[in-house]
Amino acid sequence: MTDRLGLSTVYCIRRLLREETGWRGFRAALDGLGLSAVELNADVPATWLSEVLRDAASGEIAVLSLHNFCPSVGMIPAGKTGFNVFSLSAADDAERTAAVIHTLHTIEWAARFGARVVVHAGEVPCSPSGRDCYAAALQDGPDHPRTRAMLQSLRENRARNAPAALDRLRRSLDEVVPRAAQRGVSLGLETRMYPDEIPDFAEIGRLLDEYPADTVGYWHDFGHAEVLTALGFAGGQRAYAAAFGQRTIGYHIHDTRNLRDHDAPGFGSTVFADALLPDAGRAMVLEVHEAAPPERLLAGIEHVRAVLAAASTPGASGGVS
Repeated sequence: MTDRLGLSTVYCIRRLLREETGWRGFRAALDGLGLSAVELNADVPATWLSEVLRDAASGEIAVLSLHNFCPSVGMIPAGKTGFNVFSLSAADDAERTAAVIHTLHTIEWAARFGARVVVHAGEVPCSPSGRDCYAAALQDGPDHPRTRAMLQSLRENRARNAPAALDRLRRSLDEVVPRAAQRGVSLGLETRMYPDEIPDFAEIGRLLDEYPADTVGYWHDFGHAEVLTALGFAGGQRAYAAAFGQRTIGYHIHDTRNLRDHDAPGFGSTVFADALLPDAGRAMVLEVHEAAPPERLLAGIEHVRAVLAAASTPGASGGVS
């Protein structure tokens, strides 16, 4: 089971890119943490991949997943990140087409690694935006009247604009899913953090029903589920596990405290036992940011292993969160 527990390169990739230590620098970080599996995130440059492929082919490491778009698309415009530089639900067809092309490129690399692909499925145009609402919640709290009014306005905007955005997303998925199936690559639609993003809770189920289970699954992000629940757009970790557990192909594991996520597990409010299913077929990726020092991450790794061990014990009813 532990060979399915890996670390996302997001943990220290910005430092490694600054220091120009490359994949070898990340391998050193993995070794120091006692891990041998990895998710390649959207910041990974193409120049790393031949080395990663060599280590994977030798059995030294396992590549669990690639986070679309991977490798990095290169020049990222201001206000964008490698994860959202293009949108699969974009109203601009040139942008949507670019998102499809780069997703197909990610699928090709995933096939070479025997890995899965984590997909951000786009967003619904809303005013105020999900980021605006999240910023208000951070400043005033999710139950503050100003925050609640903003969230209600977003909810109404989203209901009006979602059908068109979902149709554009389906056009994109109809192009990439057959290629993924042909290449034997599973796509995981990820829980998103902001309430204007796709899919919301109900949309996860609808999209999963529309595509074959052996190619399109659900990717559960613990931190994003925590934030959406706090903002009133989801019903907690158990609700996700009950609805989508059978279609879950992987996890982003990180903790959340006061609406801020990507901390080491065990240092926030997340009850991982509510949704972390101990199936060795699921990829388990620690998506912890570098603000968590190595000793904190080491404690988080042990926390996750304890949760998995407790869940795997016959007759166990949890007990580790």
